[in-house]
Amino acid sequence: MSGDVNHLVCQMATSMKIKFEKYLGSLEKTNKLLIVAVVLDPRYKLQYVSYCFSVFYGATNRESMTSNIKNVLVELYECYSALFSGGGGGGGGVGVEIPTFYDLESEDSSVFDLSIAFSKIVENQDNLICINEVERYLLEPVERKRSNFDVLTWWSVSIAHYPILALIAKDAFVMPISTVASKSAFSSG
Repeated sequence: MSGDVNHLVCQMATSMKIKFEKYLGSLEKTNKLLIVAVVLDPRYKLQYVSYCFSVFYGATNRESMTSNIKNVLVELYECYSALFSGGGGGGGGVGVEIPTFYDLESEDSSVFDLSIAFSKIVENQDNLICINEVERYLLEPVERKRSNFDVLTWWSVSIAHYPILALIAKDAFVMPISTVASKSAFSSG
């Protein structure tokens, strides 16, 4: 009798494994929004995803797979930014140009004011800091794990810092994980 039960369980596990490999066996087959949702959890971010890629797919594939997921998040950010802020994605970088002596000469051509030069550099850096919410979010340290942490509350509080990412998070966290009916997912045939 126990041999029959073990055989049935083995058949079911094999069938489930075949379905898993068919729909989720590789990164190309996986819905990348599921992974983006993990990145948008401030306890994990891209560091955790990168670590998992290294464990599951090997260190050689980790960097390209991590970059792929980051690019998906950046593309989402640019789309949402265009839709909700009425402007471009704001994803490009701008180099900091350091003013030279000739750029900052006053009416008296012999005077060079270092405070003006420094003010221009700080102004340019302030503009750079505000360019991309994705980069700012990913550069901040991950949140410490605690038993009462609520990711939705975290995003509600952080909406002032990451208004576009908060909209993405709101949509990503309500996304159904699977559209397969449970009856079909767990059937033995």
